[in-house]
Amino acid sequence: HNFWGIGSFRPYNSLSGQRVLWRNRLLRHFSHMTSAAGGVEIVINTIHRGLRIAYIEQRNVTTLRKVDKWPAPFAWWAYLRQAVGFIKGYRITKSVL
Repeated sequence: HNFWGIGSFRPYNSLSGQRVLWRNRLLRHFSHMTSAAGGVEIVINTIHRGLRIAYIEQRNVTTLRKVDKWPAPFAWWAYLRQAVGFIKGYRITKSVL
């Protein structure tokens, strides 16, 4: 997915949730991923840190932002919950993995 960015800087592309992964690399971390909730992408990225990763850019694939789909108050609330999930995932990676 192509999220917002400035030039080649696209900070959210690694958090898109779009992945193809080997199941055996993830199974032993499943309980951590479950407790990470919305921060599961951060846990997955940490599990695969240092490994060879192929990024495939899909130029014509984009994602609607929450503010494009929902009224602003609901969208901002969803962004806040998402940020809390990212923080939770980050904390799990620091304490467990």
